[in-house]
Amino acid sequence: MDELDLKVAEATQLDYGKRIVRIDSQARNILGLQTGDIVEVSGKKSTAAIVLPAHPQDEGLNIIRMDGILRQNASVGLGDRVKVKKASIKDAKKIVLAPNQPTRYAPGFSEYVKKNLVGKPLARGDSLLVSVFGTSFPFAVAQTNPAGLVLVSNDTQVVLNEEPLKELGRISTISYEDVGGLKEEVKKIREMVELPMRHPELFERLGIEPPKGVLIYGTPGTGKTLLAKAVANESEAHFITINGPEIVSKFVGEAEEKLRNIFQEAEDNAPAIIFIDELDSIAPKREEVMGEVEKRIVSQLLTIMDGLKSRGQVVVIGATNRPNSIDPALRRPGRFDREIEIGVPDKRSRKEILQIHTRGMPLWDFDSRIYAENIRQLLIAELNPELMERQIKRELTTREKQLTSIIEDIASAKRQEEELSQELTLTKTKIVQASTHDSSTLFRLKSLVETLMGKKSEVTEKLDKLEKEKVRVKKIIAESELDKVSLINAVNKLNKELVSFESHKSIIDALEKAIKKSLETDDVLKQRQNDVRIHLIKITKELEDSRLSSLINSALELQISGRKLITDERLLQIQKDTADKSVFKMIEGLADITHGFVGADLQSLGKEAAMKSLRRILPELNLTELHEEIPQEILNNLKVVRADFDDALKEIRPSALREVFIEVPNVKWSQIGGLEGVKMELKEAVELPLKNPEVFTKIGIRPVKGILLFGPPGTGKTLLAKAVATESEANFITVRGPELLSKWVGESEKGVREIFRKARTASPCIIFFDEIDAIAPARRGDDSSHVIEGVVNTLLAEMDGLQSMKDVVVIATTNRVDIIDPAVTRPGRFDKLLEVPLPDVQSREQILSVHTGKMPLDKNVNLRDLAKLTEGYSGADLEALCREAGMNALRENLRAKIVSEKHFTAALGAIRPSLVIKPREKVTGYG
Repeated sequence: MDELDLKVAEATQLDYGKRIVRIDSQARNILGLQTGDIVEVSGKKSTAAIVLPAHPQDEGLNIIRMDGILRQNASVGLGDRVKVKKASIKDAKKIVLAPNQPTRYAPGFSEYVKKNLVGKPLARGDSLLVSVFGTSFPFAVAQTNPAGLVLVSNDTQVVLNEEPLKELGRISTISYEDVGGLKEEVKKIREMVELPMRHPELFERLGIEPPKGVLIYGTPGTGKTLLAKAVANESEAHFITINGPEIVSKFVGEAEEKLRNIFQEAEDNAPAIIFIDELDSIAPKREEVMGEVEKRIVSQLLTIMDGLKSRGQVVVIGATNRPNSIDPALRRPGRFDREIEIGVPDKRSRKEILQIHTRGMPLWDFDSRIYAENIRQLLIAELNPELMERQIKRELTTREKQLTSIIEDIASAKRQEEELSQELTLTKTKIVQASTHDSSTLFRLKSLVETLMGKKSEVTEKLDKLEKEKVRVKKIIAESELDKVSLINAVNKLNKELVSFESHKSIIDALEKAIKKSLETDDVLKQRQNDVRIHLIKITKELEDSRLSSLINSALELQISGRKLITDERLLQIQKDTADKSVFKMIEGLADITHGFVGADLQSLGKEAAMKSLRRILPELNLTELHEEIPQEILNNLKVVRADFDDALKEIRPSALREVFIEVPNVKWSQIGGLEGVKMELKEAVELPLKNPEVFTKIGIRPVKGILLFGPPGTGKTLLAKAVATESEANFITVRGPELLSKWVGESEKGVREIFRKARTASPCIIFFDEIDAIAPARRGDDSSHVIEGVVNTLLAEMDGLQSMKDVVVIATTNRVDIIDPAVTRPGRFDKLLEVPLPDVQSREQILSVHTGKMPLDKNVNLRDLAKLTEGYSGADLEALCREAGMNALRENLRAKIVSEKHFTAALGAIRPSLVIKPREKVTGYG
């Protein structure tokens, strides 16, 4: 079969912009395609792409996965059908590219573009994107030589026009693949907007009217505008943008006229999408606004939307982050029929968004553990006796076939030589018999003799080479037969050693440690192919276990048929695979720690990381010469690494959380001495449900909503809350009680509601109320405490109300649990009350150990004895004691290098317990 009819599906993020399509094995077999072949994809237009195998889950679905650029080039949408066939393609001698808008290029940019396009198929009229440090530059193929489908090679001349070509139209650069983490939202908006525009007959058949308007609402930066642009491009609709305040005018009736003109333009150019950004600014609730202009705009908008004739062919999409400020009359069926909420992205969505905004960046990472695992897998694969025996048999069979072919070629050459000899003899006889007077015949025969002698010489030379090749191959076969037993024995021996290692010691841990040491001196990024084996040998020298080092070196020396069993190409592929997996892991790691980041924040994070990378190489650049080309070596070494992202994270704050104080603490359990029982309770109550929520679902119970830590001041309550936030990888919102209270009616309650709303947005999140007794004391019912009562009521409603508290945990601290309102501490609000007592002797020793961990202690300092002398000291007191001992050492000698027992003795005299508590008279309060 010459061509197939396949259904278009969305490409994955990793395939975007690479001009590849994925087709299943059945379709490839029918079309006679191999991986890497070029296919012609035809919709309303034709384009070309490189074929790769389909993902396992796509086998048998009869689909072709292609990105938005290829869909635009073929003029098809998702769900459409295209014809696919093997392409007839020629090498491009020259291609001319045109930009989207007038552009001037830096010296050498055309070479950079060419480097990005080598090996990719193109056709005139195709759109393509060239990424430069995460920024995509759109181009259209204005001309190809020869015409038709062409393949860009190193010999292709790439010409960049400075002016766009009007006949090619504007290049659409936004597709569904550019919208990350909104799979469900994209699905909904396609059903509401794209489907009626592309297939209105479906709605006519069902006898229903498609939506007139769709309201998209959510936090700023979540991708509302991007989603609207993507659906417009994918449905090939005329797109009109109204930025709310733009249409407002001081002249009566002018704003309404602008609106009418915009809707008329949309109807004239149907199918069309009218996108109103910041809808709340031009259509607020009429009863709440004073100005007449806004009221008239709302009325006009209602009238126009009610009077839309091209229903389904003209759709209004409104975007806002304040849906409750919009006039209710707009939010009924017949106007904005559907509403789509776009929330703050979760971890999976953040990973998708990061992949989108970094897909054009030269990301680099090299994880030692991944490399160690890859080396272990290599050893397991290569040191398999059964596979080795099969490989040797295949090698011998190949060599024997080669020998048979050589023998046949020798026989053929001998026959040819004999035929040439006979013809030569015959021709010489004819020369003798020819008349001396027939000069032309003699000349022809002599020329033939020379030709035959030349051919015979070539055949003799070929025969000589074949005989030598026959001897060489016979020798290889003989040696392989001899080496077969010894090679299998060697592999068997190494395999047994490998198995013994696996049984009692982790090879990966040992290799990881050695790789980290070797990477301190070797730059893997700059290694060439022939350096890879040398680098692996260097790693073995760093191994502490000589047996493991010997095992790897022996495996590297194994040979089969005169070549290395583990080839340099295989080692290089393992390094590349390690780098790819490391980058993927880096993106996943960034998605883990960017709680509360929306799409716009993640885009800024990527750009800032790229700038950090650029600043690293600025000292190597000569920026005084404007037109001097940057050396290729410097460009090749320009990579964006994890450290660049970590530095960028210090400067980019999440939009969703800028109104509240939020931090991701960096306190580990190991930094808190003692309190083992409290730590365990917090792990079970907070860390476990946030990290493994499914275990609670299976058992059929819900995790705790709130935890109240009470105890004397200085015992580590705040530190415990920070540690649990760190260990559970959650955001941490700190609320200091008195800061919430306001003299304005309703402001304190609003502050509490906002904190809980922000926490839900940034989940998983821990809300930490320090000194909760200041905002939630027992309600007395008199007029003097109405503000406090309002705060308490709001707190109760938020913790035990109708809204979900999924992945949000409240932790509060107090040293006056007796004055807290009883309703706050009942199950369902603060489910768990944990006392954080003064430390006992063992806990005090652990706390002292933590605070003296970096101190140069004298041998005479006994922390156990010191712990016995500090009865009644809190954790904060012990920290102060250690600090005072250090200061005593410095007072004695500014260059002191050691802290001795006398310094602690003096500190004990100066630092006394901050609390004097009567024997446990109550759990009611301290101090």
